[in-house]
Amino acid sequence: MVTFSEALKPNLIKSDLENTDKLGVFKEMVQLLVDNYPQLDKVVLLSSILERESQMSTGIITHIAIPHCRLSGVDNSLVCLGVSKKGIDYGSLDSEPVFIVLMMVASSEGSDSHLSLLKNLSLMANVDDFIDEITTCENSQEIYESLQKFEKMALGDQ
Repeated sequence: MVTFSEALKPNLIKSDLENTDKLGVFKEMVQLLVDNYPQLDKVVLLSSILERESQMSTGIITHIAIPHCRLSGVDNSLVCLGVSKKGIDYGSLDSEPVFIVLMMVASSEGSDSHLSLLKNLSLMANVDDFIDEITTCENSQEIYESLQKFEKMALGDQ
């Protein structure tokens, strides 16, 4: 099982997203991924994320969105996380603003390593104060440490 501490490092976390609209946030987060994984093609990645989003909103957990896509040439799941202090008009299924965005790029070759991250995020979102604590963290390192704490709380001794 892949954990957040394995897949996500502070350099892959943006502690204060600048944009409040979905497209702007996608561009910010795609840039964060490309900055950390230069082998990714920014245009292809953004296009793939937008194509997937056009099928159905990825704002599927209250105040959390998980835009994602599959790309060839990706070995392991690549993730980045963005936090909005203001909230994002995301078009979520529950019509609520989004404050936490986890962008995921999985392999098109059929690897399901990203599924454990989705499961963990879902479990973490149900822990009291998860959203409040993550959105009040001051920087990427604090968010990373909070995610580790909440993941341990959510998973227990699994």
